[in-house]
Amino acid sequence: MFIVSLDILAISVHGNNNIQGIQVDKEEIQLEIFADDVRASVRNKRSLETLLCTADLLSMCSRLEINSEKTECMLLDNQVSLAAMDVIPSKNIRIKDTGKILGVYFTYNDSQRKKLNFD
Repeated sequence: MFIVSLDILAISVHGNNNIQGIQVDKEEIQLEIFADDVRASVRNKRSLETLLCTADLLSMCSRLEINSEKTECMLLDNQVSLAAMDVIPSKNIRIKDTGKILGVYFTYNDSQRKKLNFD
């Protein structure tokens, strides 16, 4: 049931023109799913709001929901940061300046990234 629900979420997000991901080369990345972890990459406040709404709708059908204790958000720029501030606290999502994907740390601070990944 869990895998089917994640697949439905991925299809819903990918097919929704109101959820804009980030561009990498010629590909748009919206979701990355690995086992039971989901990483969303959205471009703006509207995309974030739509993504969270889509997850809420899926939750009503599947009874699966975002685990706010484990959910973190890393914002890409100041414009997004200010716009998202009123969306994220309502979901109890913590804003972080460092993210970790499959054991690799991402951060805006070059020296901190090198220390976390190579020291």
